Amino acid sequence: MTDEFKLNQAIGDAARAAELMRDEMLQTSFEGLIGAYMKAWRNSIDADERERCWHRVQALDEIRARLAFVVQGGRIAQAELDKIAETQRVDHGG
Repeated sequence: MTDEFKLNQAIGDAARAAELMRDEMLQTSFEGLIGAYMKAWRNSIDADERERCWHRVQALDEIRARLAFVVQGGRIAQAELDKIAETQRVDHGG
C-alpha cells in the first residue's frame, strides 16, 4: 500500500469515527450504560460486582478515547496529504 493510500484510509476512518461521535443514539446509549453501571457500582455490596461495573465504565471511556484518537489521526493524515500535494505542485512547477 502506498503512503497516500494509507493516509486516505486514515481520513476515511476519521470521518466515520467523527460521525459515530456525533451520533445521538450512540451517545445516548453510552450515557445510559455508564449511568446504569455507575448506579450498580454505587449500590453493590459485592466487591467483584463493583469491580466489573468499574471495568465496564472504563471500557466505554476507552471506546470514546479510541474514536477521538482516530479522528485526530485523520487530521494528521490530511495535513500530511496536503504537504505531499504541495510538494508535488512545487516539484512540477505549479
